[in-house]
Amino acid sequence: MSSNYQSAYIGLVLNLKPSAAELNTSVSATTGSVSHTIILKEEEEFSPSMSHAETDGETQELENDSFHSRADLLTEQTAKLSRSISMEENDPSETALESNIVMQCIYKNNLERLQECFQNELDHHRKELLSSLNQRDLSGKSPLDVAACLGRFEIIQFLISIGAEVNSTSSKGYTCLHYAAAWGRKSVLKLLVEKGGNFHLRNIFEERPREVANRYNQNECVYFLDWADAKVKLEDTVSKSLEMVNEQDKNATVKLTKEEKFIVINTCKEKQEWMDKNKEPSIQDYEMHLTSFLNIVQPILQKIIEQGSEEHEK
Repeated sequence: MSSNYQSAYIGLVLNLKPSAAELNTSVSATTGSVSHTIILKEEEEFSPSMSHAETDGETQELENDSFHSRADLLTEQTAKLSRSISMEENDPSETALESNIVMQCIYKNNLERLQECFQNELDHHRKELLSSLNQRDLSGKSPLDVAACLGRFEIIQFLISIGAEVNSTSSKGYTCLHYAAAWGRKSVLKLLVEKGGNFHLRNIFEERPREVANRYNQNECVYFLDWADAKVKLEDTVSKSLEMVNEQDKNATVKLTKEEKFIVINTCKEKQEWMDKNKEPSIQDYEMHLTSFLNIVQPILQKIIEQGSEEHEK
């Protein structure tokens, strides 16, 4: 079975439509060539918002020669900020940050204060915490976006558990997964995917988190996202195939023989058992099992698709 035919079939089963970027092979992130303008916009986009913070009265100009030098400088600024700002309610230095308590705790990596604020109904910051979980700052970043940039794994877990939206997008289409990918936060990226993060969402440049990771040479993140894609593709194809067989029982015009139905159900069961048993297979393992699955069930499910199309045309 050719890879193109296989892809078309999977699309039919999963009801997928190719994106503009998939149809346009000249997308910059895929070829590795990106315009200077886009790079500059991305560097600004992927920096945690620190412009509103004063660090010991010093004013530092961000270097423009590379994304990584800017990232290093921002990390230093964050460390200074953590040392200089106390979260105590009566500390006047709290005014040094024109942000809410969620952002302050993220910059300081202060999970304990966040938990205390949420659990204590008498804490006067609790209402602010709940109302700002998905609020964006002046640079357009949500708390999860900033936490993803800085690799605040435990804080991200907590924020999601109390209602932070993993798939919230900025005006430019970025999600916290884009930020985690750009900064090479593989463990954070894995957590976000486990919590329902959609790694297929694209920004205004038609980039998924995978393309962003690739552009900044975050190879571990690229591999993980390719792995997650292969995993989800097999899971969804098995799930949708089983659903198609079960649905055909309700359709008087589309009938499978008992043997055909048994073959599909049994093959789905075998693949599901393999996925349940093997938690860390390789990308190649997933692709191999998807191919073998389609070789068995495609001729049968194609019968449902074709008969359904004929009935629709009538």
